[in-house]
Amino acid sequence: LWWIYFDDVAGSRLKPTRFASVLWLFAHIPTQLGITAAGVAMKKAAIFDLGEPAPAKVRWLLCGALGIAMLGVALIDSVTARKQAEMADKARVNMRMTSALVVLLMAQVGGTMPGWLFLGIVSAMCFAQVIFDLMMAPIAAEEGHHHENHLVADAARAAMAEGRRVQAPDVNRINEVVRKGTPSELRRDLYFYLMEGSWFRVVASLGFLYLLANVVFAALYSLEPGCITNARTDSFADAFFFSVQTMSTIGYGHLSPATPYGNLIVTLQAGLCLILVALATGLMFAKASRPRASVMFSESIVLTTRYGKPTLMFRVGNARGNEIVDANLLVSVLCDEMTPEGDHMRRLYDLKLERSRQPFFRMTWSVMHTIDEESCLHGVDWSDEEQSFISIVAILTGHDGTYGQTVFARHIYTPPNLRIGHRFVNVISQLPDGRMMIDYERFHDTTPEARA
Repeated sequence: LWWIYFDDVAGSRLKPTRFASVLWLFAHIPTQLGITAAGVAMKKAAIFDLGEPAPAKVRWLLCGALGIAMLGVALIDSVTARKQAEMADKARVNMRMTSALVVLLMAQVGGTMPGWLFLGIVSAMCFAQVIFDLMMAPIAAEEGHHHENHLVADAARAAMAEGRRVQAPDVNRINEVVRKGTPSELRRDLYFYLMEGSWFRVVASLGFLYLLANVVFAALYSLEPGCITNARTDSFADAFFFSVQTMSTIGYGHLSPATPYGNLIVTLQAGLCLILVALATGLMFAKASRPRASVMFSESIVLTTRYGKPTLMFRVGNARGNEIVDANLLVSVLCDEMTPEGDHMRRLYDLKLERSRQPFFRMTWSVMHTIDEESCLHGVDWSDEEQSFISIVAILTGHDGTYGQTVFARHIYTPPNLRIGHRFVNVISQLPDGRMMIDYERFHDTTPEARA
């Protein structure tokens, strides 16, 4: 509870809405009362028999205290905005309120289950708050590591004044950009969060929702003993397994609704089940069917000589070997610049390629840019370790014949990836039966020009 409370208060600001300060102030009263009462309830919960149902007084004291505290924190969340959150603030409020209602429901039906199960469900709802906060704001805990951050423009001006170049950012960590102060309504929603996450995140989230839904409906069935035929009136397990059978439309026949109340809950659960199954199926299908291009970029980019002119070259390969039709490459160089007015800019310049389009990309592609008088790289001192460019960005797009959709791949080259006076070794050979073979084991290998 203290984690939930202080995690929400620290680093938050009041929203500019009416009565926000009043609600924030008075919402602390039930929150503090709930936290204090929860401490008293935990002391009593430690002495009852875990194999028997928890006493009603202990259940209501514990669940009531936790529920009031969670509702108080939800009210505080509704009028505050977090600076370092990945998802909208509304998701945090909904999580708090849902958990509070589930905990309060456990106070009523806790008498139908062993004490260890009752405490386990209540504890799981509390731990779920912490896990959800860590998932929602993974960079909030790192706020202390960024207190010494400096503006790039100021660092660039200082570097120019000292006659040195500004330190380039780590472009390989471009996906880890810290976003601070993003408006709540423009943050990630749950669908985006799950689509961008790992399969473990999706399966764990859906599994938790599945168990939570069955626990809630089992608790609703337990509110009226005898609403399920052949179910024991004091057994939460029977109600839970009946909920599982209803949600999965198994229907073995031994358990069935026996009262109008039972039929009403079954109707609600069946309708909710259709929605949840459709959403889960759509999410997993969308994630599994996302097109991914198996395109390999050479680890190095070489500066070699072709037809007497310096040429920048890297290699691209279709590792999967399927058809990528109308493949297009866009290569840009990111440079540091300072305007006469003293403004620092990082500007992208497109590089003109000898061939920027492949009508049928199935093997390898040697991408070349001739450094002539019209090139933005003309006049660059390549022997200087502090290059004036930060990175070279390559983006490939094309129509994948297998997926039937447009796919893309990107790669970023930095000055340490540059190999001067080298060229790539040949990787394409012909088999005796006439077929072509690509040796991807040597795809990244280069050799000095004198030995080519």
